[in-house]
This record gives sequence, C-alpha cells and structure tokens, in this order.
Amino acid sequence: MVVTRMHRPRRSGGQSGQMLVVTALLALVLIGATALAVDLSANTQSRRSLQNITDSAALAAARNLPSNQNQAMKDALDDLDRNSPWSSDPTWLANAQAAITCAGGTCTVSYPGPGSYSNYTVSASTPPASPKNSAYNSSSYIQVDLTQSTTNGFAGAVGFSSSTEVGHSVGYSAGPSTFYDYAFFSKVHAGSGNQQEQIYGDAYLGNGYSPQSSGKAGFCAFQLTGKETAATDTDNDLNDPMPDSGGDVDDQGHLTFAGPPSVGPNPSYDVGPPCAGSGGLSAQSGPPSASNCPPASAPQSYTSGGTTYSVCVQAAPPLPNIIAPTVTTASGTPALCGATISNGYAKGVYAVGANCTVTLDFSSGNIDCVSLVLGAGASVSITNKKGQNYISAFGFDPTTSAKAVAAINALPAVAPVAACLGASGTEPGPNKSVIWSPNTSASPMPTALSNAATGCCSDTLFLGTVYLPGQQVSFATNQAMEDVGMVYVGDWDVQSGNHPNPMVQFDGAVAAPLQTILRLVE
Repeated sequence: MVVTRMHRPRRSGGQSGQMLVVTALLALVLIGATALAVDLSANTQSRRSLQNITDSAALAAARNLPSNQNQAMKDALDDLDRNSPWSSDPTWLANAQAAITCAGGTCTVSYPGPGSYSNYTVSASTPPASPKNSAYNSSSYIQVDLTQSTTNGFAGAVGFSSSTEVGHSVGYSAGPSTFYDYAFFSKVHAGSGNQQEQIYGDAYLGNGYSPQSSGKAGFCAFQLTGKETAATDTDNDLNDPMPDSGGDVDDQGHLTFAGPPSVGPNPSYDVGPPCAGSGGLSAQSGPPSASNCPPASAPQSYTSGGTTYSVCVQAAPPLPNIIAPTVTTASGTPALCGATISNGYAKGVYAVGANCTVTLDFSSGNIDCVSLVLGAGASVSITNKKGQNYISAFGFDPTTSAKAVAAINALPAVAPVAACLGASGTEPGPNKSVIWSPNTSASPMPTALSNAATGCCSDTLFLGTVYLPGQQVSFATNQAMEDVGMVYVGDWDVQSGNHPNPMVQFDGAVAAPLQTILRLVE
C-alpha cells in the first residue's frame, strides 16, 4: 500500500521583514529618481533658456569682428541684457560694459547679475577664453557664457542640493564688414539734366547714360581722393610701392555697364575734373582692362559708328545684402502713413507702411537723424524751399565724416550738425541707410523717391545710403539730389537744375556695409 503524505506549506512570516526593507529601499530609490527627474527637467529648461540668450548675444557681437573687439564685447552685453531676466534693471548694462578690459588683442569681461539675480554670472571674451575647439582661438570669434547657480527642490533630499547650468556660445564672423563695389548703382540707366553729375567712386549705369535733351549735362566718374585703404583696394596693390601704375590711382572712378551701352554716348577715359558738359560720359580711370575694372566685372569691346570702344561689363550683378536699419520706434507703434517729416522731427528709424507715402518737408530747415524703412509699394516725396538742405541717417555722427562735413558746409545757412547716436554714445548698428526698401520686380518700375512739387531750384543732400533696389528715383527739372555714402537704385532720373553740381560720393564712414557671414560654431 502506498501512503501519500500531505504537507502544508510553511508560513513565510520569517521573510516578511525582508520584503518590507526591499520595498522601502525601492520606494526611496523611486522617490529619489522622481526628484532628480523633476529637477533635471527644470535644469534642462534653464540650460536651454541660457543657451538661447548666449546664442543671440554671440551673433550680435560677431558682426563687429575682427576689426572692433571692444564694440563686439559691448554689443554682446547689450544683447544679453535685453534678453536676460533682469532686462528692466537700469544700471546693469553700463556697469557691465565698464568692466570690459582689452589689452594685447584680447578683450574679456566677467560680471554678476544684479540684486536678486546675483546667482547669474556673465562672461565674454574675444578671442574665446575656453573654446571647445582650439581652432576658434582668434579675434574672428567671440565666446559668451551665462552661468546660473540654483538650489534644487526635490533633489536636495537625496544629496543634490544645488546645480549649475551654463549657456555657452561662440560666434564667428567671416571678416570685417565690406562695402558694395559701386558708389553709384542704377540697374536700368542714369538720366540727368543741365548740371554735371559727378560720381566719386565707381558707377554702374546699366544700359547707359541718357542726358536731358536740352540741358546735355555731363556724367563723370572720378577717383576717390587720398591714399587708398583696404575698403577701396580692388586689385590687391595696397602695399605696392608703385600702386596702380596703369593710372588707376586708388581703384575707383570706373564706369561699368550691363553690356555695351544701348542708350546715350560712348564713354571716354582718363578724364579728370572738372566734369565736362555737352552730354558727355567720362571716367577718370584708365581704359578698361583685365586689371582695371571693378570686381566681378570684365572688359568688353564693341563697335559703334565704326569706332571700337571698350567698357567694363557686369551683366547681372547679384543684389547686395544691405540689411534694413533696425526700427527704433516702440513695438506695436503703427507705421508712418501720410506723415510729414520736417526740421525737429524726433530722431530714429521709422517704418513706412505698405503703399503709404511720407513727405520730407525741408521748408523749415534740415532734417537730422531720421531713417526710413519702406514697406512694399511705399514712397517718399520731397518738398523743398528754393536752395539746398540735407537729411542725415540715424546711425552715425556726421562730424566724423570729412566728406559729409564738406558737403554740408557747401550748403548755405547751415545749422550745427547733429550727432545721430544712441543713449550709450555709440552707433546703434553698422547700417547707415537713410532710405531703405525691399526689392521688387513690379512693372512698370515704381517711383519710391521723388521731388516734383518744389519750384526752381533746390538740391537735397542725403547723408547715408539710399537703397531702392527695384524702384526709381525721379526728380523734376531744376531739382537735384546729392549723397555722401552710397546710392543703389533701380533707375535714376534726376533732372538737375541751377545749383551746385549734383554728386554722389562714396564714404565708408557713412555708407551701409554689406551684411557679413555670421554663424554660431559652438
């Protein structure tokens, strides 16, 4: 007989204490992990915010490099301050900028946040003090760091009472701001009246020059005066003991076309001041050659009336990347529409609404420190009293430009020249456009700047760049326009009258530079 014994399972009461211990340990680990996760998430968000702030500051600063390290440092702090948690603090920026030190090609600053934000530290350096890539250790780079020390909430219970988050950015500039190749650019053609049109610098005339049928003024491109600089050197002979042996004294004074001129006279060369009349077209530079044409253009021969001529040709120049000035009026302020701007108008950069017109009224005097950014289809109309007046762009001090001062002094009854600087005593940015508009391919080409309402005879001097890439400038008979800086327009039709000869004169102190290549490398 087989007997089967049944055994009751033994109670596990002896192991219950172990299970409680394991459960408690797991709960503690879970609570700690949750605490760390909560604080880690908060810290990650803080780090992203810090990174966004330093990215913006590094890019804002890089545009000044490598030529102006001190200004790059100031711009980094200015941009960081505007995006910081303490942006409303009235004194932090000035104090932080005062702490910048520059010596031996190196600029550095380290400064704490104000008051209740003293757990933040801002540091910047150019060349970067601690780049992750040693190749970034040059004056073309700037490092911006923003450090935040915080007290953890939940994680403190498991031994992680504080943490430090860092926003780290390195901005890079491909080089100093450069200027456009032409002091005067008219995509279609240039037309003038009965006073000689003088361009000091290189001129681009599209299809050619069309003088007024009765006035027959001359159009002349003259070389810049004085020793050439890196900004004006186009054939790499800056250090040549015998520069420009071909007669091109300082790399300017050329005439360039979209092709052989299809309107107006054929050009002549080696013609210096004064500018001749009789509807002639001349350049002070020598005859075009492979080494004597502006950058990106080349000599081309053609036959007209049985005579062979040579011109510098650039068939389709790309649109220069001249950025719009930053509008200084408060966010939400309506764009100007139908407004009249006259002597005493508040300094600043103003937006003009799409398809709106504003009037520059010089009847009571000059207009200081006003720039206009036009919307699509917007335009500017000029009203003048008989004589000459000027308008200066917001973004520079005219007294720092000898050419601007000379042009102003040539006008009668000139009031003291106003400096167009921001509250910090520095220029608000590298762009010095007095009138700027986006490009348009509208046909027929719209007129964006005109003077048709003034009686004989007036002259308007612009101090700064006039940038109307797809628009026409149209001044009626006996009205003229001058500019110190640079002019870039779709078409130029200025019927100059009885007044000092109209002119456009390149000046790097007043011209708006091309936007440089800026990027973040860390």
